[in-house]
Amino acid sequence: MVPGKTLRLKFAVLTKTKEPVIQQIDLPFHQEQLDRTKHAVSAIWSAIETGNFYPNPTPMQCPGCSYRSQCAAWPNPYR
Repeated sequence: MVPGKTLRLKFAVLTKTKEPVIQQIDLPFHQEQLDRTKHAVSAIWSAIETGNFYPNPTPMQCPGCSYRSQCAAWPNPYR
């Protein structure tokens, strides 16, 4: 992702208390995970640039979604 730079992956936890604590945990590097992430980000960015948005209905998202009418109008061969 950054040619010539060493990447270190860390998981950070911020505990918000009277005296905040930041805990950092080093994670192992796996090239396969980086390649998969790069592929996913590339596909997502391409969809955003071309305006390719697909409905993703879920019981958690739909009740408060402001795009319900657009989602219902989406052609669905499985209805």
